[in-house]
Amino acid sequence: MARRFASALALGPLAAAAAHAIAYGNGHVMGGAYGGALCVLTLLASSSIAAVGLGACLTASANSGQRRALAAHVQKLLPSVPILCLSAGGWFWLAESIESAHSWAPGWWLAIAAASALVRYVAGRALRAAAVAALAIRANGFDVRSYRWARVAERSVVAISNVRVCRLFSRPPPAGSFS
Repeated sequence: MARRFASALALGPLAAAAAHAIAYGNGHVMGGAYGGALCVLTLLASSSIAAVGLGACLTASANSGQRRALAAHVQKLLPSVPILCLSAGGWFWLAESIESAHSWAPGWWLAIAAASALVRYVAGRALRAAAVAALAIRANGFDVRSYRWARVAERSVVAISNVRVCRLFSRPPPAGSFS
């Protein structure tokens, strides 16, 4: 739970920036005079969640050899879309409250929901790619195998009686019945 909360706080500025771009376009800078600081915060938060995800993939890849199992294990780090919507809404409100006074966009909540779903999807795909990369990093080249003798079991011959074989062909095939 705490990991998902931390990742929601880390992905929230990215979703809020995407929602601001959807809602307002290039009308004004998110955060006004603090736009550069918010951009740096978004970059740092997104790169930190990427580093944590790659580290978790590398750590978990020692115990898992399958990409899907590893990706499913690491997906637990990501928040759900509603939690990410709440976090993005908080960051969006913070950015809009420090800007100069202007009217809010009419569909800002819809923009937050769409941006949160998009950020969650992209983060999930990025973690799957990190899982593939972690397994490729962990994979050794060709293992040197030592040869050893193994017993090969002799096959036993099982005879099937003619009655059982003929029973399988007790009626003509359907194609022969049309004449």
